[in-house]
Parts: sequence; structure tokens; C-alpha cells
Amino acid sequence: MSAGDLHSLAITADGAVWSWGRGTFGELGHGDEKDQPPKKIEALAGQRVVAVSAGSDHSLARTANGSVWSWGGGGDGVLGHGDEQNQLLPKKIDIEEWVVRPTPKKRTRASAASPKTASV
Repeated sequence: MSAGDLHSLAITADGAVWSWGRGTFGELGHGDEKDQPPKKIEALAGQRVVAVSAGSDHSLARTANGSVWSWGGGGDGVLGHGDEQNQLLPKKIDIEEWVVRPTPKKRTRASAASPKTASV
């Protein structure tokens, strides 16, 4: 379970994701920008979700096979899709596009320290 500013996410025992609360930026993942009572995110049907995280205006989910999905407010590129577009439905992040491969002489670290950012 994860709580954002005004929305929440929960995972059921079978790996389904439910969301509720404010949906202004699509952070609930139901294809619209409406506030909702608890409702299953149908766009993730068939995915076994093992972790979720709610940011201020966006949401993330990690599946059992290691893929990461994001949706909601895309400002500042927080969704990881290479743009700043809002996503009303969960969209798989192309992780390979973002992998940083350090050279042998240099170590690299990544950190997301923004109140807008969620992590999984």
C-alpha cells in the first residue's frame, strides 16, 4: 500500500492494483481525470504487481518480471517516458533507455529526491 498527497494505491494478494482518491492528473490509472472511490486498475490486468508507490500527482508499479509502469502527472519528466505528458493509463517504462552504464574508472549513482517523485 502507498499513499500520495491525495490518492492511494493497494495491491491485492493476486497482484491486482486498486486506487482511490484524487484523479486530477490521471494518477488513479483509470483513463480519466476523475476522483474515485476504491477501484481496480483494469489497465494492469494480466500483470502481477509486487510493489506500488504513489507520488504527489503520479503513480508507479513494479511487476514480478521486473517491468516498471507509470501514470499520472508527467511534469518534470517524472513518469520516465522521455517527455512531460500526463498518462491517464499505466504505461510501461522503457528501462533499457534509461540505464546508466558506468565506465570502469567512474562510479555513478542515481537519486530522486523530489517531493514529486515516487519510488518502487
